[in-house]
Amino acid sequence: MFRATSSQGLCGRSGALSPAHGKRCRKKLHEIMTRDIRRADLRAMQSGLRKMKANTTTLRGFGSSQ
Repeated sequence: MFRATSSQGLCGRSGALSPAHGKRCRKKLHEIMTRDIRRADLRAMQSGLRKMKANTTTLRGFGSSQ
């Protein structure tokens, strides 16, 4: 089982990390967080979040001109 401690980063290292290491850690975190969620459900959630972001952006006046 995956376990992160305060002295170690997400992927088991401490100290300065390279950008490639950060990408690997994000990928591993994504895999852990979405392990038991069906792909279709993830896509539906992603679509809903994009719509909410678009609505928020438009309401705040940062979207395309009306």
